[in-house]
Amino acid sequence: MAQLWNELAKQVKSSGSEMVRAGSDLAQKVTSSSSLDAIPLASQGKSFVQFASGDREGAERTQDNFTKRCPFVSQVRSTLEHHRGDVASARATEAEFDRNLRAADEAAKAALAPLEPLAQRFLGMAGEAAERAVDSADRAAQSLYESELGRGFRGRFGDLLAQHHVSPDSCGRSSRDRWDGRGIASLDRYTILTEASGPQCGVQCSCCLESMQEGEAIRVLPCFHTLHDRCAEQWLLKQPICPVCRCDLRSSLEAMHS
Repeated sequence: MAQLWNELAKQVKSSGSEMVRAGSDLAQKVTSSSSLDAIPLASQGKSFVQFASGDREGAERTQDNFTKRCPFVSQVRSTLEHHRGDVASARATEAEFDRNLRAADEAAKAALAPLEPLAQRFLGMAGEAAERAVDSADRAAQSLYESELGRGFRGRFGDLLAQHHVSPDSCGRSSRDRWDGRGIASLDRYTILTEASGPQCGVQCSCCLESMQEGEAIRVLPCFHTLHDRCAEQWLLKQPICPVCRCDLRSSLEAMHS
């Protein structure tokens, strides 16, 4: 039993020594970190550790740095120094704040630098995916336009145009010039509701980015790009502009029969 207590005492003593060393290492890291001086509470914690470890001068220096580097507190300090007529101190406070701000900015850039190649790669992949989606949508629109079904749609779009009694215009004009900022009351006046088949199947909807499936309700726009019916309602009723080619529905309807 005595041997067991002795062994336990050794372990407790060893653990205590490790905790002391760990605490000492932590205190050293905290007191040597100048990046904490501008952060509320963190700077107070640092100065407390310094004071507790006997570094009173360091604790006072940390508090002084806080009043120069903290965004709000430094402005108050600078204002008070100006008010007292101590222009040199006010300028020193402002210079310290600017220096610390630049140092923080450089530290942030250095920390993010390893991520930049990954971000550039991601943006490149996203751009390539967007281009492929647009190319796919354009090919599907052209295929639909040239098909027998497309010829029928062109006739139906002609009927819609006749209902509007508008003068011919060109889709080549800026859709933002044509769109007056208001939504449209009904999709049936500018688009054709049908079911996905043939070339539309597998095409990515530019709104939800999901592929159109056989038999799904879709909307054919006058530019012959297609969207899910549910997506068209959410997008086109608010802003009647094709999300693929950016043609205004009114302009593209007129251009089809100009």
